[in-house]
Amino acid sequence: SIGIGLGLFSVIVLAYEKFVFSKILGIVSSIVNPLVMLPFLIMGYGSIAMVVVTTIINFLTIVINMIYCFKFLQVKIKFKKFESALLKEILVFSSFLFLNLIIEKIYWSTDQVILGMYSGPVAIAVYTIGASFSGYFSGFSAAISNVFLTKVTTMVTKNASYEEISELFIKIGRLQFIIISLALSGFIVLGQEFINLWVGKDYKDSFLIAMLILIPMVISLIQSMGGVILQAKNMQKFKTIVYFGLAMVNVLLSIMFVQWWGAIGCALATAIAFTAGNIIIMNIYYWKKVKIDIPKFWFNILCMSVPFFISVLLGTTFNNLIIANNWFVFLFKALTFVAVYLILIWFVGMNKYEKILFLGPFKNVINKFKKENLYKVS
Repeated sequence: SIGIGLGLFSVIVLAYEKFVFSKILGIVSSIVNPLVMLPFLIMGYGSIAMVVVTTIINFLTIVINMIYCFKFLQVKIKFKKFESALLKEILVFSSFLFLNLIIEKIYWSTDQVILGMYSGPVAIAVYTIGASFSGYFSGFSAAISNVFLTKVTTMVTKNASYEEISELFIKIGRLQFIIISLALSGFIVLGQEFINLWVGKDYKDSFLIAMLILIPMVISLIQSMGGVILQAKNMQKFKTIVYFGLAMVNVLLSIMFVQWWGAIGCALATAIAFTAGNIIIMNIYYWKKVKIDIPKFWFNILCMSVPFFISVLLGTTFNNLIIANNWFVFLFKALTFVAVYLILIWFVGMNKYEKILFLGPFKNVINKFKKENLYKVS
């Protein structure tokens, strides 16, 4: 409750585009939490101690954000005029975001409930393992798109042209594709072995479930900037209606398919609903209503897909020659695959801007190292 009430300070930090501070604070709090919690668990304290530790760390995080806003960003809060029109706009905007979160929760939780009704706990376990990978892929995409909400909002406020917004959409989509296609191609090649080593061969169907969900989902993830643009333009209503329809279709198809194919049937229902709504309907909406150049976007992605298909082909061939029966062999194969993919995407898929962007951090480290050595010599 305290976090909801005072969460505006963390949002202010993001609004000022202080992403480094925000991410470092999040990483530190995530590391400190288990380090502090573990001694209490060893001493015999239970769940209440865990909750207390988490609450204290969350409260400290809020305080740090407040101090950063007031001291470093020089933020000043003035309680003067009450703007009812602005409050109404905020409530409408937030309501659609809230509905989207609820519908998304229903969308991704329905299958487990239906499996529990028709197939039992074993099917739920198999499905859960397969569906869990969708969360990791979503994290890859969100890590890139979320930092651009402020930039897109600024562009919309300043009445940026449709061409400028389209270029940003394509630029971020290409960056997301580089990361997500690496994860997807790696999972296609090594996913079955990973699941076998992780949870055992009894969960072999989890790989097919994951593939049915991930393939259409990846297409949506590389277009996650579309959702950010809709937020900036306050055009959430259509997306909410589409997602609600998807959730209903997913429920109906899942009830039908689970009786024929079990957990795989639920995954297939999710894939069909996802493809119809998130890919077909939303692409048409982005193109016709939001005026994003979707044909140009897909032309760019198609050109970048060559390294993806080559790496999958080479990886599958190599994978059949060496079977990973332990984690050491699997890690060797995974690192080899990543190296091959990076070489292919560098020479075939990436443009000049993307190469400069990826080389930037390495150049900064090298330049800093050179300066330090020069300083020592002088």
